[in-house]
Parts: sequence; C-alpha cells; structure tokens
Amino acid sequence: MLAASRRVQPTSRLEPDGQYDDLTLPGITGGSVLASWDIQIEGLLRVGDVVTVYETVLTIDEKDGSTGPLIIARTQSRHVNQNDSVIAIETQTIICR
Repeated sequence: MLAASRRVQPTSRLEPDGQYDDLTLPGITGGSVLASWDIQIEGLLRVGDVVTVYETVLTIDEKDGSTGPLIIARTQSRHVNQNDSVIAIETQTIICR
C-alpha cells in the first residue's frame, strides 16, 4: 500500500543515487540515504478507498561529517482514507551530504 502511494517519476528525474530529484535540499550536493523508516499499520485498506497522504517535516538538523556537512531530515507521512481514518503512519529519516 505505501509503495503504491509514492508517485511515479521517470528515470530522467532521478538523482544519480536513485533518489527523487524533489527530495534534494538547496545547497546540498551529493547523495542521500534513507537512514530509517518506520511504518505503523493502523487500519485496513479496502477496494474503492481513496487514500490521502499528509506529509510533515518533523526536524531538520545539520551536523559536521568527516567529508563535510550532513543534513538529517526527519519526516512523517499520515495515510488516511476518505473517512479520515488513519491507515498507516510512516516516519523516516533521510541523511543528505
């Protein structure tokens, strides 16, 4: 279900590391890595459901890495159906360098 909610991008819009080009951060060059991904299944997805995803940036931190600055972004996505019932909650941490 969660993979189906991720929009499809043509390969021409993917970064060299395979990440979506709109997930990069201004001023940060180089790659990104998905450091953690937690998925909580809260409800059932049924045929005919309309799923809406609400994305929130929880934190953005900058740290000094051995090869330069690292940006650590933590986000949360809530997947809800047409009745506003939560289907799933995703929390992920992405590190950009």
